[in-house]
Amino acid sequence: SPVEEWMSALLAASQEAVRAQMRSALASRPSTLLPTSLERWAGEHSAQALLAASAAWRSAQVGLAFERIAAGDQTALHCTLEAASAELDALCDALAIGFSPHLPADSGANGPKQVSRPVADESSGGLAERPGRRRLSFARRALAGNSAARAVLDRRSRAKIRALTCASLHGRDVLSRLVGEGCTSATAFTWASQLRCRWEEEAEVESRSLRGRAADLKGDGGNLHVTIGEYNRRHGYEYASGGEVLVVTPLTERSYLSLARAAHLSMGGAASGPAASGKTETVRALAREVGVWAVLFCSR
Repeated sequence: SPVEEWMSALLAASQEAVRAQMRSALASRPSTLLPTSLERWAGEHSAQALLAASAAWRSAQVGLAFERIAAGDQTALHCTLEAASAELDALCDALAIGFSPHLPADSGANGPKQVSRPVADESSGGLAERPGRRRLSFARRALAGNSAARAVLDRRSRAKIRALTCASLHGRDVLSRLVGEGCTSATAFTWASQLRCRWEEEAEVESRSLRGRAADLKGDGGNLHVTIGEYNRRHGYEYASGGEVLVVTPLTERSYLSLARAAHLSMGGAASGPAASGKTETVRALAREVGVWAVLFCSR
């Protein structure tokens, strides 16, 4: 019917928009996350695109490290860990300081905003506006520098960077485990059991929804692929609002692996455990990572 055709076209258009945003975020991702490049990158893309691009970037860096190890560079994984730690420090500094000392105060309508507060003007006897400066500790003042103009992160950028920080923290922890266990190959179980993303360029992109209807997304974009163990599928590009990120624990990793293996074998998986232990959020987070539409039914 015309209604079904319109809904299918709307679904295909939304999937194409999400895919294009992920591709753009990955292509514009700076090689080094400095305060200036971090704020601009976070301000130009959605939280979903930033998280997907960061996951694909981390997986690619670890893959390159394993290739360098195979070529004889035994310190490649250590260098990757140091780079990940430096990027995590930059993200934490951006959240702790609350503003970037490198950007001008008037950075545009979409950039960080400058905070002003009314203060007493002794010359005129009234109130005057001047740029406000947050009270910082000595360490934060040392990081901030001596610039007079300060640009404060807006709420959206702060939420995006907070989500990136949470995801980067888990990535750094995984790298620490790889280094500690002496992994030298991408086939190591510690790495193969993780949720990994990679972007594959293709001449034609086909996106399939959960309803079984295929939509051909023409263009030179490629696709984001998600891999967990033997499970490998193309990202579903289901729109996910907000920058919610689940704190991944070892139990979460085992749940991801078990549910992904069940899906690989065309079987079902049911999370079991006491109330308020994170079962629903784990399934929801996995669906968000894979980009599929999830409907959860919780029962006793």
